[in-house]
Amino acid sequence: MIDTVDYSLTKTASKKAKEKGLVDADWYLPPISKKDIRNLLERKDKPAIFDTILWFGLIFSSGYGIYYFWQTYWVILPILIYSVLYYSTADSRWHESGHGTAFKTDWMNDLLYQISSFMIYRLPISWRWSHARHHSDTIIIGRDPEISVPRPPNIKGIILKMLKYRFLFKIYNRRGGRVWLNALVLKTSKGLRPSGVRIPPPPHFFYKVSQKGTIFNSPVNK
Repeated sequence: MIDTVDYSLTKTASKKAKEKGLVDADWYLPPISKKDIRNLLERKDKPAIFDTILWFGLIFSSGYGIYYFWQTYWVILPILIYSVLYYSTADSRWHESGHGTAFKTDWMNDLLYQISSFMIYRLPISWRWSHARHHSDTIIIGRDPEISVPRPPNIKGIILKMLKYRFLFKIYNRRGGRVWLNALVLKTSKGLRPSGVRIPPPPHFFYKVSQKGTIFNSPVNK
């Protein structure tokens, strides 16, 4: 029988990680000069602007294709294109703009981050802090909130997670979706740690968390 690993961030797993010296540990750094690092980290606005315009252009075009081919079998093709472009590619834009690496200009990164966060339904402030922990303590049990496939692997759960079935059921369930989202925002603003926000941001960000959560919650409240 395979023992189930405790992946929670508040119980014994986190304490064990600290005792083993895995928290904020000094990991191996490759021998790369600062000059080479600067060259590798060089950012440019023009390629990212072109990519973003092309991306949204394809999204709107496929959306129009859905409208044009509605009530025909041909509508399946633009629906598939729209779905992939809207959600899957929004995740990569969310990641790079969140790290400030998509554009050279900071406000462009932040604008794309806010838009892509809304598209994939992630609260931008709390997720920024949560993702920072993911990179500082990557795959450290009890510390990393983004371990995608725990052990033992649950194949059914992985498929449902990939399809966002459980998350969407919580959001769009008429009786529970609004309550769940409001509770998530309120608990985060109080520094608590509900399941949807595993690493709350510092107190001076609470107002922004509540503000962004209200905007994200508006489609559900209708």
